[in-house]
Amino acid sequence: MKRIVWIDYAKSLAIYMVCLIHLHCDYTLTQLTKGIAMPLFFMISGFLFSSQRWQSFRPFLSRRFRQLIIPYLWINAVTYIFWLVVGRNFGDDASACTQWHEPLKGILLGIGPLLIHNIPLWSLVSFFMVEIIYYLTLKVIPRPLPLIPVFLLTAWLSTLFPDVTGTLPLTLGAVGIGLFFYSVGHWARGIQLRASSSPAIRLSTMLLSLALFVICTVSNVQVSFFRCQVGSFPLFIVGALSGCLGFALLSAIIGRWLGERKLIMLISYGTLLICGFHLLVFSLMKGVGVYLLGLSPEAMTKGILAGPLFALVGLFLCLPIVLIVRRYFRPLVDK
Repeated sequence: MKRIVWIDYAKSLAIYMVCLIHLHCDYTLTQLTKGIAMPLFFMISGFLFSSQRWQSFRPFLSRRFRQLIIPYLWINAVTYIFWLVVGRNFGDDASACTQWHEPLKGILLGIGPLLIHNIPLWSLVSFFMVEIIYYLTLKVIPRPLPLIPVFLLTAWLSTLFPDVTGTLPLTLGAVGIGLFFYSVGHWARGIQLRASSSPAIRLSTMLLSLALFVICTVSNVQVSFFRCQVGSFPLFIVGALSGCLGFALLSAIIGRWLGERKLIMLISYGTLLICGFHLLVFSLMKGVGVYLLGLSPEAMTKGILAGPLFALVGLFLCLPIVLIVRRYFRPLVDK
């Protein structure tokens, strides 16, 4: 399949926002990134889904298992051992009362809040479940448009009782929300969704979409996607949809301006590994800052300038991991 340049830029923006979320550097910035990062990822995945490519369920299931669940298991193993030996003895986790076996339960059952050692890995289970459920549903209702209201309903139901749905095995609560954005993305791919060939209209649509995203998101509470806590459901949905459109158009504009770039392609390729290892990299960066440079964690990560810079450096420090896995352990990510 021909490479879609704007997808690389959109995935790179989204994974950077994921890194930024976990620093909690500024309330409003965290609020904005939490409101868009995961919806954008699910919409991109839906956009890339091809029912024509996978006529049979078994090879589809096998491929997605190798692409998502195998990395989920081995990255969990690596980061759990690091947490067990180092992480829970220093920093914020040193004062926590998490028993050594609790993350193992989270890993085996796919329960996001129990993945204390590496919470972002909930997303791998969630993407796997979304893709499998969507594939099977598409066999019954073979067009994405009728599925959008169905999955809008599942998203709404998932947010009604977040204390229950946010702790379900296999991240089923988040799956209920993710299916909606995935179906919208698949529908958008099918109709070749474009704002216009006119640069002026593309730019104005992007600005209006991003403005609506900001207004809706800051008017709402901070959402927690995997915990199914979204505050006002209409504000969340409208904000996320407009944000996805705005960032897709922004990515398309940047892509036309800069074209293909190896660095962006590498980040796009490595989003799964960056998701899985950025917290470990952050911990190492903080350790260097505290024990070697005498800096406080707050000085390194808090604030509208320090936080984004720290996240950017952390993202780039994840790239050697991407390169090593890509060159020597390619089957571990089935690329």
